[in-house]
Amino acid sequence: MPATSPRLKTRYKCQWREVVAMNFEVDPRVIRRHLPEQLSIDHYNDHTLVTMMAKRVRRFRPWGLPPGLFRGFEQIDFRTYVSCDSGGQTLRGHYVLRSFVSSKMAGGLLKFLTGQPQELISAKRVTSGFEEARRDALPSADYRWNFGDSESHFMVKARQVASKGEAGSKEEFVLQQNRRIQITSDGIQVHEIRQTPWLVWNASSGSFDCNIRSLLGDEFQRYLGQPNFVLLSQGGEVTVFKGQNPG
Repeated sequence: MPATSPRLKTRYKCQWREVVAMNFEVDPRVIRRHLPEQLSIDHYNDHTLVTMMAKRVRRFRPWGLPPGLFRGFEQIDFRTYVSCDSGGQTLRGHYVLRSFVSSKMAGGLLKFLTGQPQELISAKRVTSGFEEARRDALPSADYRWNFGDSESHFMVKARQVASKGEAGSKEEFVLQQNRRIQITSDGIQVHEIRQTPWLVWNASSGSFDCNIRSLLGDEFQRYLGQPNFVLLSQGGEVTVFKGQNPG
């Protein structure tokens, strides 16, 4: 089901900017308990990953309408990587375990457009160096947010420009996932995602102090300490299409 299929209808367009992807290796048995039975775990080099992805969403345009409702908002989600069967073919993509946004209105629209629940957080973000993209101006990101009574914080800084998403690379696996797969009352739904090429950096974690128990649950707490690897990206233009039943 290629993204250029004439059957696909735009749900929303936006920019994902200043993207942080913190990646953790998790026991696949823990992931399995949180996945619908129709989905299989997709591994990266035999590793089962959970990614905490934070980004600034700008120029959010539901149904591709002109921008105007939102100046921008923060979105942080926890995702893992899955596959499902479609007519004898295997579709690969990511499955969102939990998603948080800093705008109540945007969260309501995203839930309506995609069926993915969004939970409200109060977030502050300080970033630098993403637009310059120079060796002497490596990007950094500092996130702080509140969810309920808990506070979370992380800070990361780029080390070097990463590979350009070659086939089989970790950058391709994490940042070039062009399908969001979820289960609704209508069965498996696949949201195709079209995005422009992204400039990506490998990064290091300066600090990571997140209340994983409140964000994702007790089972994940022992695994989501210091990340296995961190990626930063400038991000770019994104189009998310209406979910399709792959059957």
